[in-house]
Amino acid sequence: MNMYITLFIVLLLAGLATLIKYLGGEGMISGYNTASPTEQKYMSEKGIGAFMGNYLYFLAGIILAGYLSKKAGFVWGEDISWALFVVIIIIMLIRAQRFNPPASMTTPQSVRTQKIGLWAGAIITVAVAGVVTWNALPTQFNLQANQLEITGAYGININYSDIDDIRLQTELPAVGVKTNGLNMGPILKGHFIVEEMGSARLFLRSAHGPVLIITFKNNSNPVLINFSDPAETTQLFQQLKSQTR
Repeated sequence: MNMYITLFIVLLLAGLATLIKYLGGEGMISGYNTASPTEQKYMSEKGIGAFMGNYLYFLAGIILAGYLSKKAGFVWGEDISWALFVVIIIIMLIRAQRFNPPASMTTPQSVRTQKIGLWAGAIITVAVAGVVTWNALPTQFNLQANQLEITGAYGININYSDIDDIRLQTELPAVGVKTNGLNMGPILKGHFIVEEMGSARLFLRSAHGPVLIITFKNNSNPVLINFSDPAETTQLFQQLKSQTR
């Protein structure tokens, strides 16, 4: 599934690049489509179509390279590629300022549209960075008298009486598509599809075992937990076993 999503994004970016650069699709460029005919002529003559097309090809290449590097075993490949994706977009927006028509050609409306676009891009970038940072923070596991409290993003309280089984598995099961969560290098947090388990809630900070697996009497989604240090995973397993024995 991840392969199809990546392929769709790469083909979409490459298709937009071809349309804008070679097929006269400059009207799809934000700022160009709201400009006056005189401003559009100026930007077109300055080569805004080729500029945007080349950057879109570059962005498609970055996403494809990140996916392939992760498949080759570099666990941070996709995350680095998406970080570069954001940086390249910011650079592209800054460099695109050279296509702005001179003041003698601009209208108050076009200037206002450009400012709104820049501010919106900055706000969205900061918001996304904040959400990712919050989700990536280490999870806390607190063993209470009657329940395991898992804090932070995608946290949950697990009553000991609801647990059907707790086991420590040496190998990490194959994790499929993310349905609602964070996938950043070895950090998997949230809701994912897991091989032979179906939907599961993950709190993983290592791409390797061991992994603590909790299943429930009411057939709720299993919970999988591990730490970057295997000893911490084993310790939590022993503590949880002691509480539920």
